[in-house]
Order: sequence, then C-alpha cells, then structure tokens
Amino acid sequence: MALRYRTLLAVAAAAALVLTGTACSSAGGSGGPATTPSRPGTAQTSPDDLRQAGTRLAKLKLDAIRAELLTAEILRAALDCVAAHGPQSGGRLLGYEFTDRSLRLGLERCYRAQARQAPDQHRRVKLVDLANYIRPGTWT
Repeated sequence: MALRYRTLLAVAAAAALVLTGTACSSAGGSGGPATTPSRPGTAQTSPDDLRQAGTRLAKLKLDAIRAELLTAEILRAALDCVAAHGPQSGGRLLGYEFTDRSLRLGLERCYRAQARQAPDQHRRVKLVDLANYIRPGTWT
C-alpha cells in the first residue's frame, strides 16, 4: 500500500511539473481574471500552456502507465479549457485536435490503455467505466 501511495504521489508530482498552474485565459489571451474551473479543485490552463505541457511530456522518458496517466491529465485539462472557452483553432495536443470530440476520444483511449495495465479487476472496471463515460456521444 505504501508503494502504491508513493507511486501516486510521484505521478501527481510529475503532473504538477508538466502542467503549469496558470489560470485559463480566453483564446484572445486577455490576461484577465481567472475563470472558475469546471471541476472543483482544478486550475485551468491556457491552450498554449497545454501545448507546452504536451511537448514536455513527449520528451520525458516514462514507462507506459505513467505516460498514459500524464497524457490523461493533460487531455482532461484541455477538455476543461474547451468546455470553458470553446474549441481552439490551429494546432493539436498530443495528436488530438483541440475540440471536445477529439479530446474525449483521446481521453477514452488513455483510460482504456490504463485499464489494460491495471493491477486488479476493481481498478480495471473503474477505468473502463470512466472511458465509457467520457466517450463522445453518438446518435446510434
């Protein structure tokens, strides 16, 4: 249990290093006051900050599970930013367009990859449920 806790702390520390703590600004970069995060306890970041975090993540030498955890954190922050300010034109983030649908597809992929590597069935089921929840809606 202690090892698992230390691993989670290490991943959280890595996420803090990859993601900046700056407030999410509008697409125009007005530098105005911070917006209210869409999820309690999370700081939103600007699209440029998220792209920088994605670039930094790509340069890190991480095992598969840590890379998926950090990718999911960055994509989740991007999804929050898109929810607050709408899709961002130009550029991609970790291979996904800066749109709600594309970021949701990326998060779904990350959660399913984490589920395949989960140490127990309970965690695997939670991750698959999360992947199903975040998956973009369809008409069928």
